[in-house]
Amino acid sequence: MIKADNRAAELDKAKDTALWDMIVIGGGVVGAGVFKFANQLGLKVLLLEQKDFAWGSSSRSSKMVHGGLRYVAEGQWKLTREAVQEREILIEKAGGLVEKTSYVMSHYNRKFPGKRAFGALMGLYGFFAGRKQFKQLSVADYNMLMPGVKQDKLNSGTQFVDALTDDARLVFRLIQEAKSHGGVALNYVKVTELLRQDDTVTGVLAQPEDADQPIELKAKIVVNATGAWASKLDPKVIIRPIRGSHMLLPNWRLPVCSVMTLLHPKDRRPVMIYPWQNTTLVGTTDPDHVDSLDVEPKMKRDEMDYLFEAINSEFPGAKVQRQDVISSYAGVRPIVLDKPVDITKSALHEKRVHSLFCQPGFITVTGGKLTTFRVIANHVMEKAAKTLGLSEPVADFVLFENAQVNDCDNTCSYLAGRYGRFIRQFEQECGDERLTINKMIQPIRYSKTLWAELVFAVKYEQVQHLDDLLLRRTRLGNVLPEGGKAELAEIQQLCQPHMSWSDQKWQVETARYLDIWQQFYSVPA
Repeated sequence: MIKADNRAAELDKAKDTALWDMIVIGGGVVGAGVFKFANQLGLKVLLLEQKDFAWGSSSRSSKMVHGGLRYVAEGQWKLTREAVQEREILIEKAGGLVEKTSYVMSHYNRKFPGKRAFGALMGLYGFFAGRKQFKQLSVADYNMLMPGVKQDKLNSGTQFVDALTDDARLVFRLIQEAKSHGGVALNYVKVTELLRQDDTVTGVLAQPEDADQPIELKAKIVVNATGAWASKLDPKVIIRPIRGSHMLLPNWRLPVCSVMTLLHPKDRRPVMIYPWQNTTLVGTTDPDHVDSLDVEPKMKRDEMDYLFEAINSEFPGAKVQRQDVISSYAGVRPIVLDKPVDITKSALHEKRVHSLFCQPGFITVTGGKLTTFRVIANHVMEKAAKTLGLSEPVADFVLFENAQVNDCDNTCSYLAGRYGRFIRQFEQECGDERLTINKMIQPIRYSKTLWAELVFAVKYEQVQHLDDLLLRRTRLGNVLPEGGKAELAEIQQLCQPHMSWSDQKWQVETARYLDIWQQFYSVPA
């Protein structure tokens, strides 16, 4: 069972524990993976996140669990093989959350990539997965998947397999399962300083958002899993922050039945167009992120125009415009460098592998891909094993715990993916609400989110602000017009009875959320 949120008790436990085995800083997918792994080994582990869980890159990715075809073409075979194998594990262990998905590529006469060259590339991709996972499509079959695609000189298409996920929910499922093993996870607690004795890190000084004074927390080992923010705690680490921006369109405005990879007509950089959460998602860009990391990243107008150019080149009849866009978002990828680089040079071919930097009592981990978070967590635990008195090598951890459901329909599969072995508790909550069960298990407008998910989140998933609920626990703020503004009154009626928020607090949070949405998730001005 998941326990109802009691933030004061969790903060007290964090302060009253004289010595943690491990403190993990950073509540993204890597930090959550390390947190889950360490708790399963019976360790006392505390996870601290300065904003909300998954607030950074892990709620703003392209949502893809894939090997990365471009990495094969660039000769990064080890990374691709590792990612393809991890993709297969995630599809098997996280069904309903990580879902096998059709991907396609167009082939045009006398244009790269030709179907033969691409077929050879796919052969290698399938070899890494252990089986063939692609086929050639006729123009007629290709048009069924991608209606409106450019016909001039189109000679065929290739269909292959990768996967899509809800990246933020991946993080929350890891955290919930880790907490069931005894871990403590706190959002809105900022680590301001590392505590040291001589040259050894012995803990952290942390400032909770809802407390007046910082708290000292001691640990045998501290893990810095803050991604693009890693150099703030470890200045020796050189990060090149790269922004990836995306926009969401109504699926009727650009109806596609598969993920499409296309090469941008301007610079031949890969851009993706794909169905996600009952919308059409388009991304991503790749400029250097030179803005402050203390402020939420956002899509810039030139990035939106860049994506429009890609869409309207590949779908010439679509004529997608600014007024068609539901919302946008941007995330920052941490590219690890050996030395400072001239940022006037493209970041397209920078390595995406993860890196570890170790010193006594302290490990910094950054870089890598969402797809390979399990490998990264394993690597961290292997490095921490000696300090923690664990035998080496450290055994593989249980990625996700069995949901134990039979004869699952689509809704059941969706919920099993999101809540894992806590699905029965979720179902019980649906029956206890004053709204009828039929209403609770209905989706909110055209989104995939059920009304019951809002109640479950405010009861059990550490919602501290309204944007936590609408941008990360659910994706209503991404997929509904104006961030779901029209639904806020009904959401308040449903959720407020389960929260400690007064009417005034709800109004303050509503204003805060709408301001955040307008600044960072709306259509760029």
